[in-house]
Amino acid sequence: MTRRLPLECPRDLLPEARVRVASERRARVVGLPPSVRRWPEPWREAFEERAALMEFHGCLPRTQAERHAEELVRRAFDEGHEPP
Repeated sequence: MTRRLPLECPRDLLPEARVRVASERRARVVGLPPSVRRWPEPWREAFEERAALMEFHGCLPRTQAERHAEELVRRAFDEGHEPP
């Protein structure tokens, strides 16, 4: 059984913005999901940017670049930083 996490979200936001805000607040409470595709947008963008830099400028294979990027972004998230 999956527990639902009640989240307060401003009612005056458009539905897309409410989903984004709720997703970001949920991530702060329970952590980033295992799948990068389900991360809040700012964190997913930070991951994609770092992976691309490591792949193209660092000459790393894509899987290795993505693994390193995920580690860096998760560490930044866990330490309470804003999206890099």
